[in-house]
Amino acid sequence: MEDMQVKKEISVAVFIGLLIGAVIIGGIYRAKSALEAHRTPTPTPLITSAKTVIANNNLLLKITSPIDNSVVTTSKLELTGATQLNTYITILTEKNEYIIVPNELGNFTQEISLVKGVNIIVVTSYTPQGDKTEKTLNLVYTAADL
Repeated sequence: MEDMQVKKEISVAVFIGLLIGAVIIGGIYRAKSALEAHRTPTPTPLITSAKTVIANNNLLLKITSPIDNSVVTTSKLELTGATQLNTYITILTEKNEYIIVPNELGNFTQEISLVKGVNIIVVTSYTPQGDKTEKTLNLVYTAADL
């Protein structure tokens, strides 16, 4: 009878050991999966295609007026520029947001309003492929005589 008791205890100990081992292996597997999911992606080179070369050379978006870091004395002015065909332009000002489509030559114009003091204008061009180029203009509007 004692022999049967020992066999039961050994069987229970083996079962508990297998159960603990399965829990540990499951935890290791979950931790490995979580680390792989949150692994930092490998950085891509700055120039990966012709599209990226265009964006890096700032040929995708050109602001012709106003000039960056200008001081202006009017609260409204025309923002003009050029971009590639088939793009959309967003303009974010201190007061407003605009979405415009350039003309058939890629030129665009939008009247924008400024607030007194420093104005940060962000102009972004989006291509149908999802590429974007962004330009930031810093303008200062003052009512003082210059």
